[in-house]
Amino acid sequence: MSEVSAPAPVWGGYDQAALDAQYDNNAAAGAEGAAALARLRALAQRNRAALPIRPDIAYGTHPAMRLDLYPVEGVDGPQPLLVLVHGGGWTTGNAAGAGFWAARLREWGISHAVVTHAKRPGARLAEMAAQVAEALRFLRREATPLGLDPQRMHLAGISSGATLAAMAAIELREEAPPASLLLMGGMYDLEPVRRSFRNAVLSLSEAEAAALSPLHHAALLSAEVTITHGARETAEFRRQAGELAARLGPRATLMAIEGADHFSQAEAVLDPATPLARRLHAMLTAPCITEPRP
Repeated sequence: MSEVSAPAPVWGGYDQAALDAQYDNNAAAGAEGAAALARLRALAQRNRAALPIRPDIAYGTHPAMRLDLYPVEGVDGPQPLLVLVHGGGWTTGNAAGAGFWAARLREWGISHAVVTHAKRPGARLAEMAAQVAEALRFLRREATPLGLDPQRMHLAGISSGATLAAMAAIELREEAPPASLLLMGGMYDLEPVRRSFRNAVLSLSEAEAAALSPLHHAALLSAEVTITHGARETAEFRRQAGELAARLGPRATLMAIEGADHFSQAEAVLDPATPLARRLHAMLTAPCITEPRP
């Protein structure tokens, strides 16, 4: 009787089914993750209805290039800003569903912008990242009429949005990079992503994956970077976060969000007692330490 061969590994010792499972956040997080995502979306809708907002601002010529701005009003002087790039696997999501941090940031005196970008299959990954970079350029150009401090613009991304945020920060390195980066549950080495089921949507080539992976260009990230993963995320998402932090060295702080899955880690910002919330508050409220570029 012949022995049945084990499935061949496709990346890092994972066979195809195992690698796909590593990058299937919905399955890995299960019902708890779905509930967290529902809570976040509901909170975003409440914030959008209750808080002062300048919705659906066009920051570029593509119809998808829109952002929501939650300003802090009635204060003296230009305000710090946290720009968020939403998640959604590069196929779904928008600003309206991702303003869940807006009320907390308002309490801290921080204005908030949530960026929508083009999606697959209509846009390539590089185009999405370029749109995120353009959102930062737009906000800097319009900082004075919007009441914002161009030297205290911080950038955050969640899941696929963290990948785009890192890519955008790299693109902006010779202009005016964000004052700091918060990257939550992102994918920074795109080769295993390309080899997973996700490439049916992404259609990344090997060359594109290498060229676009933030992990390979970590030396170009000059800002202070906070990298998080949920303690209950898959091994690959934990590895991705750890390897980027290792490449960045002292510029990076790696934080495991205890008890959190891929989706619920974003809720750590909502509780001011969490280590992440305390760190984010300190970064966003710190005085500007960078000099304006000529």
